[in-house]
Amino acid sequence: MSTEGDYDCIVIGAGVQGSFTAYQLAKKKQRTLLLEQFVLPHTRGSSHGQTRIIRKAYDQDYYTVMMEECYRMWAQLEEEASVKLVRQTGLLVMGPENSSQYQAVKNTLQKNRVPMVILPPEEFSKHIPNVNLSEGDGALVDTTAGVLFADRALRAVQGQFLKLGGIIKDGQKVSDIKPGALVTVTASGGVYRAKNLVLTAGSWTNGMLSYIGLQLPLKVLKINVCYWKEKVPGSYNVQQRFPAFLQVECPEGKHHIYGLPSNEYPGLMKHFHGQSGELPHAATRARAGRQATHLVGPGPRRSPFTTSLLFLPGGASTRRPLRLALPPPCRAMPFADLFDTSLKVFGCMSSMEGWIHHSGERDTSLTFTPSSAPSDAIWRVWTFGLSWYMVVASVAHSPSIQ
Repeated sequence: MSTEGDYDCIVIGAGVQGSFTAYQLAKKKQRTLLLEQFVLPHTRGSSHGQTRIIRKAYDQDYYTVMMEECYRMWAQLEEEASVKLVRQTGLLVMGPENSSQYQAVKNTLQKNRVPMVILPPEEFSKHIPNVNLSEGDGALVDTTAGVLFADRALRAVQGQFLKLGGIIKDGQKVSDIKPGALVTVTASGGVYRAKNLVLTAGSWTNGMLSYIGLQLPLKVLKINVCYWKEKVPGSYNVQQRFPAFLQVECPEGKHHIYGLPSNEYPGLMKHFHGQSGELPHAATRARAGRQATHLVGPGPRRSPFTTSLLFLPGGASTRRPLRLALPPPCRAMPFADLFDTSLKVFGCMSSMEGWIHHSGERDTSLTFTPSSAPSDAIWRVWTFGLSWYMVVASVAHSPSIQ
């Protein structure tokens, strides 16, 4: 292992928090090293994906105040990097008219004089024709809100950090941290020392803190992300002035529901429908993710089926066909473990039971075994790796082999 010269600061974790921290340190002339345990870019944290909502509509006043400065900083980064990072769409906020959270959002916006429009129930459908407002719900639009291009923003800020003289080292799994006059960080690629250390490790935070005998009461929560197909093509598109939206205190669950216009993948509207429980420790989740390549559990014997798939590589116009084949017998991984891989699978079937295997390489085949054999089903497969953005498959299943 090599030992490099000393730094003013080491930042561990190159997600959005760590990358922006390193960028700000470099702007202040601090010699900064940004360490990341996985090879960049990756899908193992919470900073990947194409889009996020940016807004001033919060029920906590301090967030709304903070966002005023945030908008200025995003605009500054756009100018420095010469790239568009924010698209203004507005944010539709809905919730029970007299509920505490809806009123808190409304009051916070009014208190801070954030431009907004209140939509009376009798006029709601004129402005938002594709959404049904529940009886007793109020609605308003934070007109300053929009869509933040997340992966583009991450690339932009890391690029500016490098231009300022910062150093990024990925594939550097930290194995030890020793405090002292200089903090010593031992990673898989070297030993690094700095006057200061910043941890922005997300769900791996307590793993890092364990090296110095500290633990925080942190919970790692799973957020469900889905894509719904538009019934009428283009009806939820930005071009139709459809905004991002937020439903608070909905009767369907105890968590908010968020959604974005159908521009990330044309014809598919992205939405987040709350937290589905606490996840295991990050190390356990990492092992679960690796099972996608190691193959776990026996799958049932089925006859092979094939279909024509279209690859839509990011930034490329070429389309490459892929053969989807299932050689029996199949050993694969259960759907329950898919959250920890770079692969997401959704289908139109009421039951999502099945097994799938993805080798983890960019250009290799994908195999799937259903637990049962439906006659026909449309399966939509989204991959968030380096080169795969979306695959759409129409699959006709053959009779099963007993």
